[in-house]
Amino acid sequence: MEGATEVSDEAIFQDVSRAIGGALERCHHRSPARERIAATTFEIALGQLI
Repeated sequence: MEGATEVSDEAIFQDVSRAIGGALERCHHRSPARERIAATTFEIALGQLI
């Protein structure tokens, strides 16, 4: 582990926001439809596990 990692509310919030934003962008890239978002994200997650 790195010793210089910032562990503050702001740093955690920004890291989580980036992760969620990236996941939503990948979901939208795969299926730009406004419905079936959960199904699309589950398909992407399953693909990453296999």
